[in-house]
Amino acid sequence: MIKGNQLILVAFFFILLFFTFSINYFFLKITLLFIIYYYIYSVFRRYDLSNILKLVTMGVSFIVFFYGIVQKYYIFPKIVSNYFQVKSFFSQALFERVSSGRIFSIFTLPTLYGFICSILILSLFHYIYNYFINKEQNILKLFFLFILLFSGILNLILTQSFGAVLNLIIGLITYLLIKKEINLKFLSMIFMSIFLMIFIIIGLRYNEAKNLEPVKLRLTNWNQAIRMISDNPFFGVGLGNYSKNVSYYTNKGEAKSIYTHNFFLQLTAELGIPIIFFFILLIFINRKKIIPEDYRDKSLYLAILLMLVFYNFIDIGFYFLSAGIIFSISASQVYRHKSKNFVFHVFMLIISVFIYGFIYLSDDKVTEANVLLSMNEKSKAKNLYGKSLKLNP
Repeated sequence: MIKGNQLILVAFFFILLFFTFSINYFFLKITLLFIIYYYIYSVFRRYDLSNILKLVTMGVSFIVFFYGIVQKYYIFPKIVSNYFQVKSFFSQALFERVSSGRIFSIFTLPTLYGFICSILILSLFHYIYNYFINKEQNILKLFFLFILLFSGILNLILTQSFGAVLNLIIGLITYLLIKKEINLKFLSMIFMSIFLMIFIIIGLRYNEAKNLEPVKLRLTNWNQAIRMISDNPFFGVGLGNYSKNVSYYTNKGEAKSIYTHNFFLQLTAELGIPIIFFFILLIFINRKKIIPEDYRDKSLYLAILLMLVFYNFIDIGFYFLSAGIIFSISASQVYRHKSKNFVFHVFMLIISVFIYGFIYLSDDKVTEANVLLSMNEKSKAKNLYGKSLKLNP
């Protein structure tokens, strides 16, 4: 029997399906993404993942930080030096991205990678902090953690993301407040280091920073989203349809973007204002459970959750799979509970991940085919389009 929050969730999706203008491919894809997040949270909240997440954090940090440095100092210069003028949107877009010098490692965008860096840096800081608190004797382990931490800081600087540095500040302050371990000398050192990072990034992006371009871009995108919401206040334009409709709400001379740099505004534009009331209702029902009793022991996960909430205010956040997974796993560790429907949740998670995997592979082949088509490689493009259709008819 469905009770409480599950009933609200099911009712919400029935209303969403009924009122959405068009049940299209993008709608199904994004809905599937949110289903995956929900069942990741439901499955993993049964377990204490602290030790596993520590190993995962160190492993992921090593991979993405190492690759980020290689990307900056080897891959990018090689691409720039071998670049030749091709009348192709994709090749020119790639050259512009690479020549900016903003690394993104294995992720899609520098800003997204910057936020992942900030979360990894906070996690490494937490593990080093615990090392000294617990007075561990493994010097090699501490040395490895410090190497990862400094590599992460270098990567964060190389992303040139102001938002990611602000995110790190929010995470560190939240973490220290929850821990109640604020030493003024210690805090001053942290802030001096962070402000040094900000000054370096300003130097790397001086022309953009001077004209406040990152801020202006977001304000412009938010205004476009608000116009869209004003025209479609109740039912939105349909989940996943923002990019197709934003051009109708872009004034002459305004910066264009296929997303609104704000998860909440984009979701409201796509699903209508009632989605905000749904979130408020969900928070109100769970108001007594938002802060767990053992919150100090969960300081890292609570800080990460707040960092991700901030990220969703300046980017599309949960539309990115990596950000959604981190949020789901962090939430599962804050609100741990052994569900009676564990087998069902595992089954639903496997099915949804399997379906999404086919969609992802299909989309990847379409993107590759589009690049080949722009380079007039029609036969290769046709072959990839065919493979894409086989994966996702």
